[in-house]
Amino acid sequence: HIPAGPPPRPDDEGDGAIQVGIARSPRRSATRWRGIALTRRDFTVVRHFCHDRPMIFGVSPTRDAIAIAQTTGSGETFAITSIKSIRFQVASGDDLKELLEGLIASFAKGRRNRRATIALLVSSSGRFKSSVEAIKAEAVVELAAVESEIAVVKVSTASLKKALGCAGGEKWPALATERFNPDGVYESWSRGTAGAVAAALKVA
Repeated sequence: HIPAGPPPRPDDEGDGAIQVGIARSPRRSATRWRGIALTRRDFTVVRHFCHDRPMIFGVSPTRDAIAIAQTTGSGETFAITSIKSIRFQVASGDDLKELLEGLIASFAKGRRNRRATIALLVSSSGRFKSSVEAIKAEAVVELAAVESEIAVVKVSTASLKKALGCAGGEKWPALATERFNPDGVYESWSRGTAGAVAAALKVA
């Protein structure tokens, strides 16, 4: 005899939610769901874990393009799933609107993944400071992240050497290329792409 109680709601089917399904079993061992005793003779309690795979968008704005590397995993399991580049201009408001729409479309998969993150390689300062165009593009990326409901983690260029494990005088763009595109599989690979992948690795 099953005690009365509220049925599981549809939104309870996420991480760690318990789904109750009918089963015929002679065992009478009892379990509890939200304080309600359930008899296994009538019901079998199945714990269903629904884990989204972590997804990180490495994003690197440059003077005339934004490199986006979609990645998954971390450490030894870190892998690139796709790479793209959005070319842009910032001469008018229409240019910025077009860029925003393109970025939102690029982050669409992340919007459906609760564990998605944008690793944004932020503008450099000092001697090698970023261009005005790259700084504006960075701001549009942050706006697109808000619209897409994806968290942003800002990554400095200075932190990439450590993230990639550079030794001595090694340059991070060269090491990123050697590690993630040694055979030239990604034909559109550039310094911006290397920065996007390295930023994702840093956050992973």
